[in-house]
Amino acid sequence: MNAPAKAKLECGVYPEVTESEYFSWDAVSNSRLTPLLKSPAHCRYFMDHPKPPTDAMILGSAVDCLVFSPTWFNSRFAVAEQCYGMTQKKQRCTKTGIVRFAVAAFGNDQDRWPRHWYCSSHNPVAGTYFACDPPNVLTADQSSTAYAMAKAVLNHPGASILLDACEETQLSLAWRENNLLCKGRLDGLSSELKTIVDLKTCADASPEAFSRKIADMGYHRQAAMYMRGATFHSIDVKNYVIIAVESEPPRAVALYSLTEKKPDINGMRVNPSPVEYGNHQLMRLLDLYERCEATGEWPSYPTSPVPISLPAWAANAIERE
Repeated sequence: MNAPAKAKLECGVYPEVTESEYFSWDAVSNSRLTPLLKSPAHCRYFMDHPKPPTDAMILGSAVDCLVFSPTWFNSRFAVAEQCYGMTQKKQRCTKTGIVRFAVAAFGNDQDRWPRHWYCSSHNPVAGTYFACDPPNVLTADQSSTAYAMAKAVLNHPGASILLDACEETQLSLAWRENNLLCKGRLDGLSSELKTIVDLKTCADASPEAFSRKIADMGYHRQAAMYMRGATFHSIDVKNYVIIAVESEPPRAVALYSLTEKKPDINGMRVNPSPVEYGNHQLMRLLDLYERCEATGEWPSYPTSPVPISLPAWAANAIERE
């Protein structure tokens, strides 16, 4: 199915949608729901005032692209070079450029136009210079880090098996949860393994640290949401596996299943899987979001006083005094 126009998004499976097109879709995503954990007012504010991507998000997108859709990399990312502008002392600016411009030359043959980088202090002349940036700009360090992380993932024995089994990559979905149009973007999908593969970059991929990151970032909700989207479109998935890769050497890689249940530390009982926890939380957030949309009311915290207590660690410390 071809990529839809923003105003005409319909339920469907879209295999060739760019990341920027996907982000332009006006539909409910896990990232849109996350601020609801604080209050509907926070959710509404971030919908109306979207934040630009952080450096960590851009790095993650670059690694994602190199692993799953490397042929798109050069059209989506560019490595910033030294500013081409001149200082008042007629010397080349030493700052790193933040935007790239093409110089109108050689007639209409734009492929031959020289391209130069400029910092925020040196604005090219309008009408002579034309912006030709891809959506994302990387520093030289970010670029080398992204390539090193992608190499670590591709060379990992377990990750490479999962990736080789994926017949679909960067697969965008749109589906309905009751009256809400939702969206998700699968990094990789293996029909053979009935598995959704999700690549995450991180500072620490150890089980202890990454379990906290799953909870903090809502990856368990994202997994539940993507599996529901796949099921809506009759895509048979039973497993959701995260490939976690560290941003610092030695770029360690770990694989985590969010659908398998794990016994507790004492082995006394089997806890629900992260996806089961995620599905429980997701249903509550979707219901709250739908009510806010229906009423047009996005309340903040309670308007009258409510009891509050000290955190357990503080209360315990006082009791030990």
